[in-house]
Amino acid sequence: MKLKDAYLEIVQRSIKAAEVTLSASLQEAASFHAYHAFESLGGALCASLGEEYSMEHTKKINQFIAIANRGMFRQHIGHGVSNVAMIISSIRNKCLYPQESNDEVISPNQFIDDTDVADLLKRVKGICNKVKKHM
Repeated sequence: MKLKDAYLEIVQRSIKAAEVTLSASLQEAASFHAYHAFESLGGALCASLGEEYSMEHTKKINQFIAIANRGMFRQHIGHGVSNVAMIISSIRNKCLYPQESNDEVISPNQFIDDTDVADLLKRVKGICNKVKKHM
């Protein structure tokens, strides 16, 4: 199996996990799986171009954005990747850890609702379909 194919398998499994956890109203888990699918999609794209993909979260996302905004990819996936990266960057930690605010603790499952996760997952799937066409 090629590295890009291994990443694509992770993407598909993470999307499936997001769908299953979303249907069980585990929105924080679903959003994390959508995030993981997105991050792994960046790995698939990098691997398809023969580029090494960082193992550090922020670097991965920035590398995916940079590649998505190169040459032929720019018009097809650049804008979508940048938009999803902004969404994901703003929610990643909030989906994993409780947040303290004004003497109140907000659990991950209180932070994000099913509609937001469904929208994120739809965006990740759309980018996935476009990336696979151009690899």
